[in-house]
Amino acid sequence: MKKTLTILLLLVSLLGLTGCGSTSMMDEYIFGSRVLTHGASTIEVALPFDLAEGNPKDAVMKGMTPEKVFVNMDKHLVMQIVAQDKATISAEAFTKEQLDSFKLNPQLSGVEGSIKDVTSNGISMQQLVVRYKAQQVPLTLVQYNFVDQGVLWSITYRTTQTDSLGLEVMKYIGGKIQRVQ
Repeated sequence: MKKTLTILLLLVSLLGLTGCGSTSMMDEYIFGSRVLTHGASTIEVALPFDLAEGNPKDAVMKGMTPEKVFVNMDKHLVMQIVAQDKATISAEAFTKEQLDSFKLNPQLSGVEGSIKDVTSNGISMQQLVVRYKAQQVPLTLVQYNFVDQGVLWSITYRTTQTDSLGLEVMKYIGGKIQRVQ
């Protein structure tokens, strides 16, 4: 009985020291960055995980013809980076088209969005934040759009509105973009 009580006390102490199984953002991810080049533009983007090159035909984006696509996802976050050389649309017009496409999509409900000008490391960008439901799942999307050296870049993060870790990661890495000379 005394031995069982001692083991139970040690187990409770160990759980207390380890945070009772809670996972922090820094426990879950090893943050880094990746240098991406398309056309005459080279940028560096903060990442929570590595990205794979995707098929540009799979990235349907109104107002843009994707030529280069990088994607990845895990249980908390979906990330996509899309680039088009010789941009035929401004970042401002592209961002507005993105918001309009969410609002006009009959498969989405409760769409609320906002656009604002932001700057990161000297790059002027349009930040689009959209909250919506898809198949009754509440989602948050944050997108950064800008033109650099004639290349339109669109960097998108998406998570569920109830995933506090996904939201924390989006806030931590969101907009951490810089030009590489």
